[in-house]
Amino acid sequence: MRSILILSNQPEKLARLKRILPTDYSIFTASVQEGPEFLRTSPIDVVIADVLNTKDLLVLQEIRGLQAQCVILCLVPEKEVVWEEDPWEISDFVLREPSSGREIRAILGRALEKRNMLEQLNILQNRHCSAPISGPLASSSTPAWEQLIKGVAKALSASFDLDRLLDLFLDTVVEMLHSSKVSILTLDAQYKEYRIRTYRGVSPVLVSRVRLKADEGLPLWLAQEGRIIRKQEAESKASDPLFLQIDRDLRALQAIAGIPLIARGSLIGILALGYTITGLSYTDEELETLFTLASHIAMAAQDIQLYHQTQYQKSYIEEILARMSSGVINIDENERVIIFNQRAEEILQRKTSEVLNQDLRCLPSPLGDMLFETLRTGKAYHKVEVELMPQRQPLQVSTYQLRGPGNAMGSVMVFDDLSTQKQLEQERLRSERLGVLNQIVGWVAHEIKNPLVSVQTFTELLPERYDDSEFRGQYCSVVAQEVRNLNELVEKLLILVEGEKYQYESVQVTDLLAECISDLKEKESYKTTNIAFDCQDGIPTITCDKKQLKRAFSYTLEYLVKSTPPEGKVSVFVSSRRGEGKTPQVDIRMSTTGLELPPEKLMYMFDPFHRNSVSDLGLCATRRIVEEHGGEVTAERNKRHKGTNFLIHLPVKNGAAVADSR
Repeated sequence: MRSILILSNQPEKLARLKRILPTDYSIFTASVQEGPEFLRTSPIDVVIADVLNTKDLLVLQEIRGLQAQCVILCLVPEKEVVWEEDPWEISDFVLREPSSGREIRAILGRALEKRNMLEQLNILQNRHCSAPISGPLASSSTPAWEQLIKGVAKALSASFDLDRLLDLFLDTVVEMLHSSKVSILTLDAQYKEYRIRTYRGVSPVLVSRVRLKADEGLPLWLAQEGRIIRKQEAESKASDPLFLQIDRDLRALQAIAGIPLIARGSLIGILALGYTITGLSYTDEELETLFTLASHIAMAAQDIQLYHQTQYQKSYIEEILARMSSGVINIDENERVIIFNQRAEEILQRKTSEVLNQDLRCLPSPLGDMLFETLRTGKAYHKVEVELMPQRQPLQVSTYQLRGPGNAMGSVMVFDDLSTQKQLEQERLRSERLGVLNQIVGWVAHEIKNPLVSVQTFTELLPERYDDSEFRGQYCSVVAQEVRNLNELVEKLLILVEGEKYQYESVQVTDLLAECISDLKEKESYKTTNIAFDCQDGIPTITCDKKQLKRAFSYTLEYLVKSTPPEGKVSVFVSSRRGEGKTPQVDIRMSTTGLELPPEKLMYMFDPFHRNSVSDLGLCATRRIVEEHGGEVTAERNKRHKGTNFLIHLPVKNGAAVADSR
């Protein structure tokens, strides 16, 4: 990775230059005066300097003396400045300000090309000049190696503290190999970059800036090859772009060798070794031994990372469980409770310490039984309602089996307390019932008030017009009719509320319907009513309460006649058939034309407790009577004649038996 140092005494200029430069470089910033100190500790490929006066140029001269191969790009003011030194002689490139970002990036590209040329030239000059040099442990005794191994063993015992493990390992390497600069890079999984995690002798500024991409240069080669790479090898193969990048990475790390920390086929980290404090290199034996020890460190580091990852996941799951609104219980394959979250503690009124790691029999019934059944048989319960005794606490429970490779690892239960929901549901039903009751009471009061008003009016006028025989006759007729209406209303209410004890007998339905039609026509308001009546041949008799069934037919006919417009027609047709289970039954269809009711009213018009159906208690009473006889009554639209059909189905079988069975 290329490194660029930006020097300027203007913070806004530093920020601007850093912002416009490509992000795939290691970029450092400092004031002009801090530049030489920075280059004494860190290798830099390109220096971009904001030069305002001759004093700044002198700083560049010092930089050139520190790193001769560093390429210098000088930014000078547009206005003429009297220079004591020539910027063009000190710098490799000069650009007058103000300059655009495109111009700066273009000249930076040329500067990097020059840096590549200088780099390859240096490699060619030194390729044949290197000679093997004995390392610090080349002549060391066996106890020295034992001391190194003991140090690594000590590092491996660093519990689950990864930073301490790596620090102990580096301290051992520095102590035994006398390395002047050494560092360990680990992978930042989020950014897929290797960054220095611990180091000795390396500049902190360099540490904070070095980023090696996992799929490039040194990390890529070490991951693929899995062996040590020396700087000499990288230089000797610099014609290959990959090795050229490896050489850059080693130089950025101030290292002459890179050792992979590999565990289970993965590159866990990189050990970067610089020269020894005496300037010596390392022998093959030293690097091979270090490679072996580094592999053990890598295994320990990976285990520590896995441990911390597992602990994080555990804490994350525990945090989720603690904040869940549902209770959660988990048992393992040995039937012991291993998870009992806070909500479970609140619902069951049991402390976690009393349940955790205990046998599932410590759970209240039937929760323990359900968990056991799910564990052993795999049966899953989904939102099943159960009650906990003795408080009869309602719970909604779901269970799931946890399976591992080939066997059950445990089972999980998720449950919710339904007490509040049940209470709210009861309050809602109570409120709805009160609303319906108020509506029914209001309707009944209205139905009672109308006849009472007529009776009251005639009663108040009676003393004044008692001698008027015509008035007395009208009074008797009206009062008698209104009393009959009140009596019918009370009968309907009694049928709905209490019902009556039925007296069953064999009855011919066609005769009963004919009586109903005849009685209806005798009423003053229905004398001109024309009702068509027809039936199939051979209609069987049924066993029923003749009085009650006649009321049911009469209530339905009255509703149809009363609701049918003058141009409409009312008809009754009786047939017989075999119903479900081949049971003989009689069907009565009462139809009207001109009366089209909406589907929502047809659905609920026989229901006394629906808000839209309290329009005629007679229909509600009809339903009660027919159902008590084991039958059914429904309403449907007659699309062909734009009317309504009422269908009554009655079984032929003994009605008393039906009533007894109910």
